[in-house]
Amino acid sequence: MSKQLLNITMLADKFLSYKRSMGYKYETGEFYLQSFLKYAAQNKPEALVPEKEIVSNWCREAADTPGNLYNRISLIREFSKYLVLNGYENAYIIPPKHGNRLEPHLPYFFLSDEVKVFFSYCDSIVKRKENPGRELVVPAIFRLLYCCGLRCREARLLLYSNVCLEQRYIDIIQSKGPKNRRIFIGTELAKELERYNKAVSCIFPDRTYFFPKNRKLFAVSLFGTGIITLFDTENI
Repeated sequence: MSKQLLNITMLADKFLSYKRSMGYKYETGEFYLQSFLKYAAQNKPEALVPEKEIVSNWCREAADTPGNLYNRISLIREFSKYLVLNGYENAYIIPPKHGNRLEPHLPYFFLSDEVKVFFSYCDSIVKRKENPGRELVVPAIFRLLYCCGLRCREARLLLYSNVCLEQRYIDIIQSKGPKNRRIFIGTELAKELERYNKAVSCIFPDRTYFFPKNRKLFAVSLFGTGIITLFDTENI
């Protein structure tokens, strides 16, 4: 297909296909790419490739949110590099070290008493008809996070088929980049998860995810510290 017959949306689709052919899910990248395409369509619909002006203005929208800005820059830089390699020399590539460097947040280290209070609160969640299984999911998922150091997304998207409690391991599939890893869990945690699995299976017998879907937002607050953990996902 000639360049004249391609538009920026079609080029974006080719870029996504290229990334995924390399084993990347590229879900976050797709989110920001769609954001850029929408912005370009509203402000310069005739643009064939990311041009400097439209890229700069789109990134400027996120100037006050460093994480958002970082993700936008990373995405559009990758997209433009792909286009240049495929003969679209006019695609604007954002120069290196452009934008503020992300500064990591200082971690909060829980005291032993705070950990006890946290899990005591998780274990006291009341059963609610409009949110079935919540009182089971919350204690189990936080114990898994606490004991294994998983990313929140890894726990939320953990497939039922990737949890082997008899052999005491779980498989994490393509979490960060196209990489898989196996995590072995201790006997005590395995027993907790077995109890959880037996109880939640009565509510969701054919679930896909180890922690079943629920589209509602829930919050868990750690009394005495002011810390609130929020999950807003279709997988819990």
